[in-house]
Amino acid sequence: MCSKTTRSYLINYARSLIYTTAMTIPSLTAIQVTYNFIMSGQGEPLLRHLRQITLQTHKLLVDLCLRLSPPKHVLYINTAEPKSPIIPVFTSHPRSLAQQCQRQGFMVRPIVAPTVPKGSERIRVCLHAGNTLEQVKGLVEAVETWMIAQSLEPVHPVRHSPLQKSKL
Repeated sequence: MCSKTTRSYLINYARSLIYTTAMTIPSLTAIQVTYNFIMSGQGEPLLRHLRQITLQTHKLLVDLCLRLSPPKHVLYINTAEPKSPIIPVFTSHPRSLAQQCQRQGFMVRPIVAPTVPKGSERIRVCLHAGNTLEQVKGLVEAVETWMIAQSLEPVHPVRHSPLQKSKL
């Protein structure tokens, strides 16, 4: 979009073009500290703990679904063991569930269409090594409270047309 002379000038003298290709010192420092942490073995106990609470969270959520037997559109947990500490909790009411969890102090976000296909809405539970088993249990309790509230919501009666009413 410019002459050869302008292009050559920008390549050789434009500081923002030249220096944006190099990593910043804070980025390089963060990589070095992370590498040293991993190589020293300090990460292993944290990784084991994260795996443990991931499996426990999944088990508690699956058990909750088995115990309360909600319709699949209200709440659904994939029964396959999670491969990461990010656990999707499927629901057709992700905003409502996320708000309930947030009111209880848990930072979960609703994931809705078009981010995910319509019909696969969810909240995303992202665990980290700093989470405790007590926090996990608290989150599951918040989900249970929401599920119970969902089952208590009144079902709206089917409205009939005047013609149908006269037949009743």
